[in-house]
Amino acid sequence: MVIVLVALAVAAAFGLLGGRRRGTAGARPAEDEAGGPRHGEVGAADSMNDRREERHEEPAEPKGFDDPLGTRVWGSASGSGASAAGGSAAPPWEPGAAATASQDAAETSGAASAKPSSHRAPAASPFDGVRSGTGPVLLAVAFALVVAVGVDVINDRQDAKPAKKATAQKAAETSGKVAPRFLVAVRRSGDAAVVRDVQTGEEVGVGVAAPQGQRWHQVASAGDGSYILSAYASGRITFHRLTLTSKGAPQELTQLPGLLVQGVSTARSDMAVSADGKQIAYLAYAPGTSRIEVVSTDGARRKQWTTRLPGRISSLSWAGDTLSFVWTTTRGTAVRRQVRTLDTTAAGGDLRASKPVLVLPAGGTAAVLSRDGRAVVAGVRSPAALTLQEFSVATGKPTKVVWTRKADRAGEISALSRHPESGRLLAAGTRELVYPGPDEEVRGLPAAGYTDVAW
Repeated sequence: MVIVLVALAVAAAFGLLGGRRRGTAGARPAEDEAGGPRHGEVGAADSMNDRREERHEEPAEPKGFDDPLGTRVWGSASGSGASAAGGSAAPPWEPGAAATASQDAAETSGAASAKPSSHRAPAASPFDGVRSGTGPVLLAVAFALVVAVGVDVINDRQDAKPAKKATAQKAAETSGKVAPRFLVAVRRSGDAAVVRDVQTGEEVGVGVAAPQGQRWHQVASAGDGSYILSAYASGRITFHRLTLTSKGAPQELTQLPGLLVQGVSTARSDMAVSADGKQIAYLAYAPGTSRIEVVSTDGARRKQWTTRLPGRISSLSWAGDTLSFVWTTTRGTAVRRQVRTLDTTAAGGDLRASKPVLVLPAGGTAAVLSRDGRAVVAGVRSPAALTLQEFSVATGKPTKVVWTRKADRAGEISALSRHPESGRLLAAGTRELVYPGPDEEVRGLPAAGYTDVAW
């Protein structure tokens, strides 16, 4: 830009000098006659007993059916949430005052009988300024501006190329994170965990054998291509980190040192790893007691919440330091599933300290809390379809459908797994593992023979 300004100044200076020279050389003498005309003249957040909840239609419950944890929550109502420059034109040429012509020296010689001249002053022309000293200056300035604009356009185009290239590169990197490439599943026998390519459905490499004398029970993604696997034997639960190569092959399996949970792990146990990979929540059992234990992966911190109520706990998921779970109670043939949250920064204790969030609609099974904690995503089974439905935590109302799958293909949803980087959800159905592919098309892989899965 500095070069353009210098060029503009130089062009203007040369134009001014040239204009002055042409103006001096081209001046016409005044008329000889007395009184002759002169030439060249021109013109110019909720509590445990929150009463703001809305009623919703629940399946008919036998008389006396109540929530063992003693709270009411928002129901899932029907419906869904929604969602001069100008510039002035270039100024026209305007005639300006020109320099006056000099008087003829013969005017004082006393010529008494001079006749008026028949010569008339030419009419003012809009191009007179070009013939005067200002014309060349204006032309020079205009030329310099045209050059400057041309240079800027060329520079902008050249600068845009690296910017477009950087944007395209960033988009490519982001798109690589949008769709997870692999998933890890635990075989029903517990003797091995396998890696599957989500594009082809094929197993990658060989299965990862369980530690000697133990069986794999749960798996959860820990981010950066690593997974936490729980192994169980004789009332002891240990945790192991599995790392994959960029091509999905199992690369390394290491036990997390000093990390041990005492208790019984069964097919009804569950595990969730926080998004930063630093906290593990595990559902274990003791005689007559259900227990959620939260431990740090370095083994330095440990808290637990217990209950002796007969309800079932499932679908552990994290949203920051908040842990959510589904509390299922049964009375006769009536089944009630309630999503509750637990503040893991508070002291451990009774599970009654958890907060009710939402009662799932009929057909709702597994559910997870969104990463910002403002929504619950649940798998809802109807006679026609299996739907992943989002509900607002604030209102309890459905807000959008994430995806839908024909019911006869997927079966019931037993668990949901969220990818830590992209946030995409993988549904473990009784018949299929269902998930959206890179093209957003809902896909399914056979789920037979697996007890838990994560991506």
